[in-house]
Amino acid sequence: MKRQFILLLAVIALFATPGCHQSEKIDDRERSNSITLIFKDAPQKWKIYKDRNNSTAYRPAETKVNYISDNLIDHIFYPDSIPAGDTLTINTERDLVEVEHSYFAMENLSYLFRNGDTVIFTYKNRVPHAEVINRIEEDIVTNYELRKRELLYNEMFSALSKSNRWFSFINIDFEKPRDIINDQIKIYTRRMREKARNQYRDELIYLDSLKRCDIMSDTVYHFFKKSARYRIENMNYTERTENDPYNLNRDTVSNIRYNKENITKRSNNIKQHMYSSAYRALTNNYIRSYIMPKITTITSTHNINGEASGGYTIKDYRELYDTLMVSNLPYDLHKYYMLITMKNIINNMPASDIREYYSKFRNDIKDSAYIAHINNRYGLNSIDSANKRNDMMLITPDGETVMYNDIVTKNYGKVIYVDFWAHWCGPCLRMFTHANKLKEEYNNKDVVFIYISKDSNKDKWKASCRKYGISKNSYMIKNIYTSLQFEEMMIKYIPHYLLYNKKGDKVSYSAPRPDSKKIREVLNDLIGKQI
Repeated sequence: MKRQFILLLAVIALFATPGCHQSEKIDDRERSNSITLIFKDAPQKWKIYKDRNNSTAYRPAETKVNYISDNLIDHIFYPDSIPAGDTLTINTERDLVEVEHSYFAMENLSYLFRNGDTVIFTYKNRVPHAEVINRIEEDIVTNYELRKRELLYNEMFSALSKSNRWFSFINIDFEKPRDIINDQIKIYTRRMREKARNQYRDELIYLDSLKRCDIMSDTVYHFFKKSARYRIENMNYTERTENDPYNLNRDTVSNIRYNKENITKRSNNIKQHMYSSAYRALTNNYIRSYIMPKITTITSTHNINGEASGGYTIKDYRELYDTLMVSNLPYDLHKYYMLITMKNIINNMPASDIREYYSKFRNDIKDSAYIAHINNRYGLNSIDSANKRNDMMLITPDGETVMYNDIVTKNYGKVIYVDFWAHWCGPCLRMFTHANKLKEEYNNKDVVFIYISKDSNKDKWKASCRKYGISKNSYMIKNIYTSLQFEEMMIKYIPHYLLYNKKGDKVSYSAPRPDSKKIREVLNDLIGKQI
């Protein structure tokens, strides 16, 4: 009772007038079936150091926005830092849409917006603040997650985040025996989980106070209350899987059916639950804890001719796909995780497997929105046409499609220097200063410089081409995920460079970089040779 009284007083203290403040009631208006988000001067990539005195330990951070569409497709948006504001339009027929905004690379802040809203995000010390400009809504409701941290946590991050990301908050002496390290981690995570339970209990009381004061509407109140309960259930679920490996000793299909009676017991209205990020986190925890341990671990991403090219271990997402197909999960939940698994296959498996499983996916899912999403994101709409030739297909900044081999043939009689890069690759961008200088040195000589991007975002690719002066002879790979020709180039990392002689023969699978003395020696030698 004392805790309830204190929280209620805290809510009241946020408002200038005594007692509970009632928000202005807004009449229903014509729906626009969209939500517009405007991001003003959104912070770009930066580093957050664990210890200010230690310049080596940091985590990268950037501004990122997540939301899920009406047909349960995840979307990510990275707003650019534009003074006038970068804009995201979310098309939806739902009354309310949850939008997650990254928060110092540690967790997400959830915002709940109404159909037809126009929202402006501004930033102070890289902390996002949202303002709905088409209607009146209390700041404590619009920025609920942020205000909750200030009032209930009295610190930046929730105890649950500290439990999940313990490595960012405690110092581990890795010289100590492993059992001592494990005990230190267990003690810290258990303490944070208990603190998290108290925080969630306080949050439920806090929400009740907002509701009683008529500050928060019924729909928003119930959404955040369910989210809090999902997180408590998720935390309890994690502890059960850590303490009781019962289900891990059963076959995978049985595990999934067991879970259907527990985690997915809300299957009568599963789609509505899945619009909540907290519920999706709960189901994802099940996949990670009960299904993934049964899936074979393989080495590396993009296995080429049976050999790994990346060097690290991943789960065999082909096996996960086949497992999920017989899982008997509720329809929408099943379809959602099949889409995620298909994306993992595309990102991590050889081109031949991508083709095979994409064909399965289209037959198994039969959802035009999901298939269109895969086609648009990964360029697989060409898989039934020219892509069967296995050649690398490229697009120009003007949208024209050209074949890689045709570019090599077109430049017969010239030495060809190919630069593979991407707009998100820092070393690639830094190398363009040297690349442009090299290009100037060999102007009017029998050398052509070709720039091929591994980007999937056309706008950011074209913007980078303009910024770094490489728009001429610049292309983006259209079928990067299914081209056997690109796979056989075995390009593990970027920037990466190839060299062709005047006959169009590849003479170097890993040519010297443009900032090296060696590249000039090689180019001069190739230029001097006759065809």
